[in-house]
Amino acid sequence: MATSPLSCFSARPRPRSPGTAVWLLPAAVLLLLLNRWSHMASYPSVSPRGSGSVQVGRAELYSKMARDLDERGAAFLKGGETSQSLTLSDLFDTADDGAVVPRLKAADPPVRANVLYMDPKFAAVIS
Repeated sequence: MATSPLSCFSARPRPRSPGTAVWLLPAAVLLLLLNRWSHMASYPSVSPRGSGSVQVGRAELYSKMARDLDERGAAFLKGGETSQSLTLSDLFDTADDGAVVPRLKAADPPVRANVLYMDPKFAAVIS
């Protein structure tokens, strides 16, 4: 009996050895990771907290506040009072070089303040 030329290519799959799975599975995971890594490299990096850009922005803000204080002076309510009926000497000291520095003291009772924007038509005028 003659065998057909396609008989060597049977439809029944050949059993795979466990060694194939040992090599195939890590290779597939590696290819998947490399594929994801190339996609992630195209995203811009996120700078960590405290990075240079935040520090630069903070330095610019404080220098602007210092210039404003030098040009206009301290702005308080009428008569140099604050909203807690404190005087300027209760809040600030003058350093040897003439700089005004805050006087740090604990609030009794302790408070947490949230500074919110208030529309000028509802706010008191600060002189």
